[in-house]
Amino acid sequence: MPIILTNAIPCKDGEHEVEQWDTIGIGSIMSKGSSLGEPWVGTTYLFPASCKDPKAAMATVKRDKSGAKKKARAEGFSYMDQLVDDQPCMQKPVTTFTYDMEPFLKSCVDQYVTLAGRDAKPLKQVSTPFYEERIARPVADEKETKGVLAPIAARVLMKVLFAARMARFDLLRAVQGLAAQVTKWSADCDKALHRLTCYVNSTLDY
Repeated sequence: MPIILTNAIPCKDGEHEVEQWDTIGIGSIMSKGSSLGEPWVGTTYLFPASCKDPKAAMATVKRDKSGAKKKARAEGFSYMDQLVDDQPCMQKPVTTFTYDMEPFLKSCVDQYVTLAGRDAKPLKQVSTPFYEERIARPVADEKETKGVLAPIAARVLMKVLFAARMARFDLLRAVQGLAAQVTKWSADCDKALHRLTCYVNSTLDY
């Protein structure tokens, strides 16, 4: 005997519809007039007796999240996963990808230290990627002395940019701000690049 499952929605208050489930089936509702005690609309689904979880199976057929979202808003939830009632439309498994950039970022720090050589200062623990919380000032004219890290700046920044684009979006603004200064690199930019490298080294596991 097939399993009959009815997705019944009361029509009493259209703005606050809440899905109700009749596990006996549409027959009981029709024979009694309305087992929900009020006008309703709904859809009936038939599943074979071998189906272990008909509600989960129905979630793959009908992916309507509107009822769950309305209920979340009505009950003041901040996130959908805080709903504790049975909501089949929220139970479909999903595939996630995690990008572990720690080894690559460690190689970015190593490259900076190697290329900078004697100009590389000791790396400190810092909480932001910005030198003095701002973008570094570029060279104002050709007479001004360029920063000592000007020859290696582009190589370091482009390597960090790859990690920033993949998974470390907190690095994007600092990297792009310095990348715009590679043709007019200043001593201020040297400090900013060192600060960025310190931040990367401080947050390898982010």
